[in-house]
Amino acid sequence: MLIDLMASAGWLWGLTGVLLATFSNLGIVKQFIQFIPYIYLFFFIEFLIFTYGIIHSIKFLYNKEKEYDNFIKESITKRHHQQKRLVRKLKLEVFNKTKKLVMINKKLRHSLENLKKAQNQLVKSQRLITTGTLLSGIAHEIKNPLNFMRGYNEVIKDIIKQLQEYSFNDSEYLRILNNLEFVSKKIEYGITRIDNLVNHFRKFLHPEEVNITRIDVIYCIESALLSFPQNYLKEVHIERFYENIPAIRGNTHVLKQAFINIFMNSLQAMNYQGVLQISVTYFINQILVTICDTGKGIPKELQKKIFEPFFSTKQDSISTGLGLPIAEIIIKQHHGELFLLKSDHKGTCFQIILKIT
Repeated sequence: MLIDLMASAGWLWGLTGVLLATFSNLGIVKQFIQFIPYIYLFFFIEFLIFTYGIIHSIKFLYNKEKEYDNFIKESITKRHHQQKRLVRKLKLEVFNKTKKLVMINKKLRHSLENLKKAQNQLVKSQRLITTGTLLSGIAHEIKNPLNFMRGYNEVIKDIIKQLQEYSFNDSEYLRILNNLEFVSKKIEYGITRIDNLVNHFRKFLHPEEVNITRIDVIYCIESALLSFPQNYLKEVHIERFYENIPAIRGNTHVLKQAFINIFMNSLQAMNYQGVLQISVTYFINQILVTICDTGKGIPKELQKKIFEPFFSTKQDSISTGLGLPIAEIIIKQHHGELFLLKSDHKGTCFQIILKIT
């Protein structure tokens, strides 16, 4: 500020000197003529001071402009950082809300799946109740005439034994006796089939209470295989993959029946010839039993129905459609799960998961 005042005063003083010099030349103020050299000197000095003031002002303005530019840059940088923080905050909020939405969606899907399972179970239960009521009456009505048939067939067998004691050489007599014996065996076979069918109905409708002990799953599997007649397994190659597994709580006889039903399903699918793979592994407090065959497989549109009572893919009169449903009930009694692992043109695999309790 002082320099600015000095510059202004210098300019005024210099201007005054110029005016005096001009007036002196014109002869207006001759008495000041002796001061003219000094006035020029002062004018020169003030010119230097003014120039310095101008340079200083320019420098001052330059510094102010630089400070203003720095201030603008700092403001822009600060705002940029604020915007980045805001963007990060918004991204975090979007991420958290998206995560919550994904979790909610996952829970909804899980609830929907549980609801569908409960609905299917309810439909299945209603169907079983209706079917069970009907079958209870049918089984009772079948059992009574079945006992009569069994009793009369025993009488026929006694008559055949008595007739065989007589040594007649008449060919007609021997032919009638042989035919009678053949008919008796057929009747006995039919009675046994009907009796087994009724027992299947009863087991399915009224699962028996099991005596729970510590049992060996591999022993149940091997016992089930030994239950089949030799001709059933004659052309079947059995591949076993067994790990050391702990015992579980259950009933050997009942669990063995479940394996028999599953093995029978596999053998019939292969037409009693092919490869039967049995794998037993232990994983995180669970025993995994995988049973695979090399049959034709189950059509995709029928796979959801295989555990429904009386459903069968076999086009014969032997299958009751109760083998797998009964096996499923038994596995559930042993705190396990039975499900279809895969099925295609190369074969079918079932898996059983048994929890160690």
